[in-house]
Amino acid sequence: AGVDFVNANVYVAGDSFVPAAQVVVREGVRVGFVGVGGALPHQDVQAMEQKAHVVADIEIRDAIQSVEAAIEKMGDVDVVVVLSDLDREDEVTLVQAVSQVDVVIGTRTNKRVTPVAGALLLGTEPQGKSVGYVVLDVVEQKVVKHRVLSAFVTETIGEDPTVKKLIDGFYTRVAESPELQMTGTPRFVGYDLEKQVASGHNGYMGAQVCAGCHVAEHADWKTTPHAHAFRRLLQQQKHVQPDCVPCHTTGFGFETGFRIGRDHESLTNVQCEVCHGPGGQHVRRPEKRNIRRTPTPDLCQQCHDADQTPDFAQHFPEMLAEITHHGQGQKKPTLQTALETGGGGKPLVELFVMADCPYGKRAEEALVPMLQKLGDQIDLRLYFIADEVGVDDVVAPSANTRRAPGCSGTTTGTGRFRSLHGDAEVEEGIRQLVIEKLYPDQLWNYILGRNEQVDAWRDLAVELGMDVVQIDAMVGGDEGALLFSNNIRRANLLGIHASPTVLVNGQEVEAFYDTGALAQAICATDSKVDVCSELPVCRSDADCAVPGKIGVCVHANTPQAKCEMHDPISFRVQVLNDSTCVVCETYPFVRSTLALFPSVSFETVEIQSPEGQVLKDRYGLDRVPSFVLDAAFEKSARFDRFQRTVTRVGDGFVPDMRMTAVTKILAGSDVQGLDGFIDLAHPTSVVLVERLLRWMREVNAMDRLRLHFVGQGAGDRLFRQAFLKDTQRAWDALLAYAWGQQQRRSDLSVEICLRQAGFDVSEFGALDDLILAQQLEQMRRLGGRRDLVPFVVLDGQVVVSGAGLARVETIFYQMHPEFAKKDRNVDRP
Repeated sequence: AGVDFVNANVYVAGDSFVPAAQVVVREGVRVGFVGVGGALPHQDVQAMEQKAHVVADIEIRDAIQSVEAAIEKMGDVDVVVVLSDLDREDEVTLVQAVSQVDVVIGTRTNKRVTPVAGALLLGTEPQGKSVGYVVLDVVEQKVVKHRVLSAFVTETIGEDPTVKKLIDGFYTRVAESPELQMTGTPRFVGYDLEKQVASGHNGYMGAQVCAGCHVAEHADWKTTPHAHAFRRLLQQQKHVQPDCVPCHTTGFGFETGFRIGRDHESLTNVQCEVCHGPGGQHVRRPEKRNIRRTPTPDLCQQCHDADQTPDFAQHFPEMLAEITHHGQGQKKPTLQTALETGGGGKPLVELFVMADCPYGKRAEEALVPMLQKLGDQIDLRLYFIADEVGVDDVVAPSANTRRAPGCSGTTTGTGRFRSLHGDAEVEEGIRQLVIEKLYPDQLWNYILGRNEQVDAWRDLAVELGMDVVQIDAMVGGDEGALLFSNNIRRANLLGIHASPTVLVNGQEVEAFYDTGALAQAICATDSKVDVCSELPVCRSDADCAVPGKIGVCVHANTPQAKCEMHDPISFRVQVLNDSTCVVCETYPFVRSTLALFPSVSFETVEIQSPEGQVLKDRYGLDRVPSFVLDAAFEKSARFDRFQRTVTRVGDGFVPDMRMTAVTKILAGSDVQGLDGFIDLAHPTSVVLVERLLRWMREVNAMDRLRLHFVGQGAGDRLFRQAFLKDTQRAWDALLAYAWGQQQRRSDLSVEICLRQAGFDVSEFGALDDLILAQQLEQMRRLGGRRDLVPFVVLDGQVVVSGAGLARVETIFYQMHPEFAKKDRNVDRP
């Protein structure tokens, strides 16, 4: 519009620092613009005064007098427009007092039009989402008619290069400054569950953990706008902007929540815990009382506030319908449903790799031959994972939370592009894209051949009938660089940084070396693809999932495989637990049981209650948590598969203790420290031994650990006697042996390690049977069993086995926070 910054009433150090007004002439019409500022809230003044670069000597003079003086100096004008930062009440007072004002454009209200005293009071859309457009009919210096429109600021308008440079510079500053990143305001402060996080008694876990029990609900959630909220920030390069991130992530501003610049990919998007509250306590003990079941509208308005969603109340019902996820089966189609419905659409298969990544090569070798056979039945695309210097869209999250192996990490290089394995990998990636452009039918033949002989690409290219001179010219020129620049953008915008990553219609196929898993994902989109006729109907029960039924895969992963559908049988599980036990978690058992038996219901009974004592005595329960399944369990579809893991007791079934990785013995011993029961013939025992020994040595606490060798092999027999002779030397020999086994060193046998530690094994006595009997008695006294080995007993009360052994250090520090503080201050080697 050609209007400079104007202001009539703000003075700095006694001087007006910009012109008070400006007159603009358009088509013979003289329009006068006057600027006027309102008083800052007290907290804003304080914040400004704390910044050394902000001049605090600001005087805001009377608005009415200042505007009158500015209008008088403008002379003869047809229309007077006040650009206002006053409160709306002060704007009303202004136009009532100054009759010459025709239009006021205010920054402190988003109400579009308010006619007052012959003037138009116009509001502005919050956060610059739209620009107001006002048409005035002016007759003899009077506005006789008006029309107000809004033009939304969308991508179609285009960007001003100068402004874009400023914005990009701002985003870069924020991206490089942890201090600026922490300035965002956390939402949901003051709600009960969030208060627990602030006090350290709860935490955020991520939606993938919730999916362990709520499979169908999680699948429904993934189809909602909430599940893709963070990608919108990525696309607009606002994922480091602290004013935007809180409402597009989970737990921002809380210690265990999302934090800008930290690998927290598992907490991007608006996940379960935003609405239902942090789930740390609920994961430990899945109970209705420690989660927020039904969010209230006021919670939604923490993000959908007056600026973001001014018509929230009007549209709340339809907005709620968009994010409802009751688990009604809105899952991605399985092979069984695809075969029944005929699928539909051409499958899009996207392979993301680094050209010199061994895992990526392995995936190509495993999958490409099958994909080549499918020809144009699928849309197969190859993308490379790399960065381009100076391009801001290379900023997607880098956390690799998947379990499958792959190449990921800091990119390197000296040119325009960066890749994990440096310049040579970039050059090969460009070369493959050039070959795809020049010889599309030979691309995969070249890639598979080159993977076998990395240094012989020229010979291979000539053998395939390619012009290597032309290829070299394009690889080193602008055309090759442009191909690569456009290609790598896809991975960066999707936040893909692990090679290989395989997507089928946007869904990641985690078992990317498994042609069956890939074929199954393709056939779930279109069952008419040739490979589908060769697939078994089901590879596991998951392939037989149908809403409202229990699908069982019979003869899984064979040509005879079929899905048998059963009506779900409801049965109840009573959970005996102790609310005072900080490590008595029920989540693993609840999660796995719900996955297999969706109609199961759980009831928690406290051991201290009379009902708990009756339950303990009735079923002979000696530890918590314990579980009792009622008699209806026997009628369930999968009972035959799991009857060996339960014991019938009276009218119910009690799962074997191996089904619970962490339990507290009700009649535990008063023994401090860790008792590890191991059998060196089992590889898991060796892994446990090395982990325990290294941990205790790092924190200088070997006196906490006692090992019991309960195996009957020669290794256990020798170490039983070695520990009787010299404990310190026995520790050294055992650690050397465990390390050697981990490294597959056949030259480090038990005897050799003991001799290297100074033992003469020929002097070991013949009392082994007595020693073993003592070890076994200690095991029984501490609540263990031979078939549970290896396991650890903490403080004579808590038994940790199976999957829990990977967390034994964490569990110990949960029980002993005083040791956690002490051990963290130890200088670890």
